[in-house]
Amino acid sequence: MNLDEHALASLTRVTRLVTLMQPLNYFVLYDDATSTSQGPARYSSLDEHLEPALVGLLFALHLPRHRQDPIDTSLEELSKARGLEQRPNIYICSVREFEEGALPVDNRTLAICPPEHLEDVKERCSTMQFLLPPLSFTELTTDVLRTVWDQIASLTVPTENLRTANQQFVPFDLSAIEVPNGFLRYQLTDQSVETTDRTAVERIEDSLHLRALISSLGALESAGATEESAARDLPKEYRKRAQSLRLPVAMAAPGVSPSEIGAVASRLGCSR
Repeated sequence: MNLDEHALASLTRVTRLVTLMQPLNYFVLYDDATSTSQGPARYSSLDEHLEPALVGLLFALHLPRHRQDPIDTSLEELSKARGLEQRPNIYICSVREFEEGALPVDNRTLAICPPEHLEDVKERCSTMQFLLPPLSFTELTTDVLRTVWDQIASLTVPTENLRTANQQFVPFDLSAIEVPNGFLRYQLTDQSVETTDRTAVERIEDSLHLRALISSLGALESAGATEESAARDLPKEYRKRAQSLRLPVAMAAPGVSPSEIGAVASRLGCSR
């Protein structure tokens, strides 16, 4: 293969990856007849109208973020994709805004709504050519999650290399760690998510383990390792990758920074 052919092959891989990683669009609806805004917003204040929709927001975070998620891809490609934007577009808006407002055009995937509005929202989704009919907040379970995941996969990715959905719908108090880990486990195992008997530190360690494992297996895959040589070399490669992993940590403490004390005191109308 000459230089031009190498360049073309590389460009093709990049184009394919970028195309597959275009985010899918999910709409989480809440019931607020008093809303005056025109069209959906990416963010909304947390008020009494929005509270019932939180389960729909959590459910949407479990669904495929883009069209590459359901594909049984190479570990090297999976590892490199971590450097790209991987979040889906999740729009939060009232039912009225959804029915009357202008919606984003591309990749309209699924709407999740209050059960009393399901039939009206279903008609709107059909008119706007959503990929799937809407779901109500009362039917969001692990079984439904896996069914919807498989439906999205089969309708968005014309390939035979699709994995069967094994995502676990986890509760709010575990979602910050378990949802990201779920996407990693999805590519590696049949996935079993414990819900109560593991500490936050153990869950973070699990996340680091999965990332080191993917990185190690991806390196062996790229090097053309056979099944036998990979089994032999994996422990050494894993130790090397695990030692080089870096975990960003943010720390916060109550109070006012010394450099801001004067400014804060001035705004409050008191002395330092």
